[in-house]
Amino acid sequence: MHLLLIANELAFGALFYTVFCRCIRCDHTTLASIRLAFQILGAVGAMGFVAPLMWPHLVNWLGVALALAIVLVQTVTARYWVSGPPRQFTHSQH
Repeated sequence: MHLLLIANELAFGALFYTVFCRCIRCDHTTLASIRLAFQILGAVGAMGFVAPLMWPHLVNWLGVALALAIVLVQTVTARYWVSGPPRQFTHSQH
């Protein structure tokens, strides 16, 4: 269980961090739906990090794998966020 808990903390910590990095690049021009989606994903990342410390029975490999899959998507798409949200995610799509 210790290895699973460590994997969980690393996966959900990384998830929260990647979402945080996206959120700090969002501003008033970012579509509200995009901001909301990242806020929800960040909240889930934070809950996934904290909850198993109180309720270890919540930890499972499927949850860790899912968090890592999302982190992978966040990582490979990070280059599109270097200058802020991609144009498609903003009100100024002209």
